[in-house]
Amino acid sequence: SGVVTQRVAGLVRAPVLGEGKALKRLQTLFLSIALPVMLMASNTLAEMTGTLDTVMDGDLITILTRGKEVEVRLFGIDAPEKTQPFGQNAKNFIGKMASDKELRVQPIRKDANGRTVALVYVNGLNLNEQLVGQGLAWVLRQECATERFCADWVQLEATAKGARKGLWAGTNPAPPWEHRKNQLASS
Repeated sequence: SGVVTQRVAGLVRAPVLGEGKALKRLQTLFLSIALPVMLMASNTLAEMTGTLDTVMDGDLITILTRGKEVEVRLFGIDAPEKTQPFGQNAKNFIGKMASDKELRVQPIRKDANGRTVALVYVNGLNLNEQLVGQGLAWVLRQECATERFCADWVQLEATAKGARKGLWAGTNPAPPWEHRKNQLASS
């Protein structure tokens, strides 16, 4: 009949018809479940610590962690561009606050450019929040809408504005997103 039998631990076992197909289906099912779970686990953003390497601008830094550079965009805020009033002030503030100190980075997500978007802490202080409180950044309300702490940031922004602190000392500061849009339109 052409059926091959196997001797396993002294017993004779004939293969079950379709056993190969069933095994293939089981493998496919396992991979279809396990692979996405493993990929999600590998994409999970873990908290990291490091030191400040470069301040690119008022809301983008590079840190050194475990021997590699990681670009970090500060979550929930937008600081003036370097060419705008107070853009350099925001950049200098980060340098003064974070240089030669350990930074704790709490990732929220990755952006379209592959950068880590995160909350950054220096000596227990939230750097993102500090920039808003000093009048050196706007709260990105749309990005920040789902986080409870963002209501506090909006209040800090209003307080800085009322005190005419930082960029709020000007009569009508242009938000960086409008500045970028105008730059694109003129080029």
